[in-house]
Amino acid sequence: MRAEGGRVLRAYAWAGRTVWHQGRRTPAEDALGLQCFDYGDPVPNDSFGLPEAAISNVDKVPLLAARWSLDPARIDQRIVAQAQGVAGEASRIC
Repeated sequence: MRAEGGRVLRAYAWAGRTVWHQGRRTPAEDALGLQCFDYGDPVPNDSFGLPEAAISNVDKVPLLAARWSLDPARIDQRIVAQAQGVAGEASRIC
């Protein structure tokens, strides 16, 4: 998910089918060759019955995260183990 100013600009979630598809594709998604399907679109499967697009996207998700905001590979696990709290900003709507 990519957000700015508390507003979702782009989100895509897959759980065997498209469960969240919001906003326009970003240049980073295009550059990485990510495949996103709209709600209800048929998804081609490989010879083992797995969605080819999902398999192809798996290794690209951390690369997309790095381009959008935070590179998961650069998180220092020593700090994470000692950290407490919540990442992000609290909603002003309570």
